[in-house]
Amino acid sequence: MNGLLWRFVIVNFLMLSYSNTYFLLPSYLDKMGIVDIKLISWVMGIYFGASTIGRPFTAQFIEMWGLRRVLKASTLICFCSAIGIALSGSSVALILCFRAMSGIAFGVLLVAISTAQMIAVPDDKRGGSFALTSAGSMASMLVFTPIADFFLHKGFNSIYPWIPPFLALASYFVKIDLPEEQENAPGKSKGMKGWAALLRMPDVRALLISVAFLGVSDAFILFIASISMIKGLIPSSFLSAYAFAAIGVRLLCFRAMDRLPRKAIAAPSFGIMALAILTATFSSNNWHFAICGAAYGLSMGFGYPVHVSLVGDVVPLRLRARLSSLFWFLYSLIFFLFPIFVGHISSSAGVIASLRVFSLSIFAASFFVAKWAWHERWGQLKKRS
Repeated sequence: MNGLLWRFVIVNFLMLSYSNTYFLLPSYLDKMGIVDIKLISWVMGIYFGASTIGRPFTAQFIEMWGLRRVLKASTLICFCSAIGIALSGSSVALILCFRAMSGIAFGVLLVAISTAQMIAVPDDKRGGSFALTSAGSMASMLVFTPIADFFLHKGFNSIYPWIPPFLALASYFVKIDLPEEQENAPGKSKGMKGWAALLRMPDVRALLISVAFLGVSDAFILFIASISMIKGLIPSSFLSAYAFAAIGVRLLCFRAMDRLPRKAIAAPSFGIMALAILTATFSSNNWHFAICGAAYGLSMGFGYPVHVSLVGDVVPLRLRARLSSLFWFLYSLIFFLFPIFVGHISSSAGVIASLRVFSLSIFAASFFVAKWAWHERWGQLKKRS
């Protein structure tokens, strides 16, 4: 299990590096002469919109072809689409096409790798395992994001778009093999009955509400480059601090993820993330920007693994592939719609004002989700027996 867990960590690191490197795409597009905020919003959002297409069907793909084949095929498509983006130059139409293609493949990949981990890892170690793998994925912010940022700031624009294809190709050669009975475990729940059974569960509905707000809080990261350009700041000051904090929490507290009541800390995690973004919009220097990034990372350090682990907490094994597909479908739908929505509002109200309104709203909503969706209270933050 230890060897398999570390392979999960490596794949998460490589493929989230692939995805996160594109957070700097607005800076690259600006240098390529593409400055229209609406076009940039579409380029950023279509990736996540396209990922919604494949995610609802990933459970069926796994049932038909098995986890290993789905993982390999989706990784290969990510590689090919990244090559397409690198060769597109300043053609917005081609970039949109290949971003959509990569979004579909990455959406399937993310559901498949999460499902594989939910099935392979014992229930009593699930929270810690997701904390470790997500720490690996966050490490990209400390490795490839600063490297990409360096190339863009130094004028080596032609190097930047070739970083994601390299990462996808490296991930393709990481071997993820599950025992035969685990490989086929999701196939135990087929047809529409599985989906209906999910939506009848109160905890599933609560999880989806919480995930929706977490998704919006996470989607704020797409506007860090825009905030930094408006404020004259360095985006990697926020992103690197965010990564350091998130990785630190997950490495130092990964065992706590298996003992803390995850339902009780779900809503506070995305509430603090929104508050950190609200504060970041008032930043006047890179140090303050970095402090906001660290606060955002600390809360995301708990929020992401807690919500992913809850998928396994609230449903039996036979329904986990389906709930995982629904979880990531909702997440990617938010990542698609939110930047487009903000982009259109920003054209009249401004990016900073729009982000302040949204972040303040999410912070306020976290109190309502904590009280009425999960039915947990602040005083319940204690270890499980």
